[in-house]
Amino acid sequence: MFNAVFFHDCFQNYDLNSTIMFLSHAMPFSVGRHADLVTIPLPRALDNVLHYATLGGKAVIVVHFYRHFTIFSVALYRQRVREARKTLQDFVQLHPNVKVIIRGPHAVYQSHKVVTMVGDASVSSYRHVWKEEFVGLEDNVWFLDLWDLSVAAENMFIHPVPVVATEMVKLLFGYMCEGEV
Repeated sequence: MFNAVFFHDCFQNYDLNSTIMFLSHAMPFSVGRHADLVTIPLPRALDNVLHYATLGGKAVIVVHFYRHFTIFSVALYRQRVREARKTLQDFVQLHPNVKVIIRGPHAVYQSHKVVTMVGDASVSSYRHVWKEEFVGLEDNVWFLDLWDLSVAAENMFIHPVPVVATEMVKLLFGYMCEGEV
């Protein structure tokens, strides 16, 4: 039987007054089941965040499309990013204490081994789409560009090795703790 989940358990630390929750929102081009995970549209994912977490205080939401997107045209990708922008713009207007971090892509050197990845040659164009489409929302929506980190570490597999993933998380927390978050 298919064991799909919408989110993992909430992890709460009352001493630090913090809650961490993983909620898989949809790939930019599909919604449904994949690898025992049910992806849902971004607006619904944000509604679930509100349902399961109290956002009266400060909160950070990390948005990262689930899977590579290089098999789609830049025009189609831009359309999906515009839809995400509208959703996130409405969300941060209703919840001004929330910061949204867009997690950028990482390098995949052996992408030829996976059918849904056709290489990283066009990733530069996709990175620019995020930056162009989110102009004006920089106070509440940040772009976490991890591309150079994964290239410098020579990411030889589909996902960064644990030490690189740890550095990515440290970078994320560094931005969160440095600003008004």
